[in-house]
Amino acid sequence: MLPLPLAVCKMSALPASRLGWSDRGVLRPGAVADVAVFDPGTVLDRATYDDPWQLSTGVLHTFVGGVAVLRDGAPTGVPAGRVLGRDGRPVT
Repeated sequence: MLPLPLAVCKMSALPASRLGWSDRGVLRPGAVADVAVFDPGTVLDRATYDDPWQLSTGVLHTFVGGVAVLRDGAPTGVPAGRVLGRDGRPVT
């Protein structure tokens, strides 16, 4: 198992930097606010090969581009985000 800070880096800043996206994967003024707030003691991926559409647990809030898409563990129903190409620009 990885230490939590390293795991978070490998899921956020590292892939963003490999793609050359300096405004993603980090928390700082001016960056795109893609944020997941989770409880490391309860976060769990429940999906299996036999039942892949199980929701994970322990994720409290998720923001995509600063828009809340998950609040108190429940979907907000608000559409957010967009598909990005390798260059970081929206795919049309």
